[in-house]
Amino acid sequence: MDTTENVQDFVERYQLNALVQVAIGSDASLSKPNPELFRHACEKLEISPDQALAIGDSTADIEMAHAAKARGCVGVSWGWTQMTHLSQADSLITCFTDIQILCLDP
Repeated sequence: MDTTENVQDFVERYQLNALVQVAIGSDASLSKPNPELFRHACEKLEISPDQALAIGDSTADIEMAHAAKARGCVGVSWGWTQMTHLSQADSLITCFTDIQILCLDP
């Protein structure tokens, strides 16, 4: 289960702290693919879901992002998830470092 503790451990293990602003998992009251879990993360960031990009490695992650009306959803296989399970994502990558962040002038 992707508890908050497990998500935070994952972020630390793969040294993603500089890239991940909120690490929330499925705990007692909310679990994937309930879109309220994504909305809760957005509330912590003080943004609306349509301003957020979801990154997930499971069908439940993709379903949650779409149901929450996320701006977009990136499916990441990490080398162990089959890409076919992530086919509903807006974009597919094999590892987190494939993501490039571009800063555009307003």
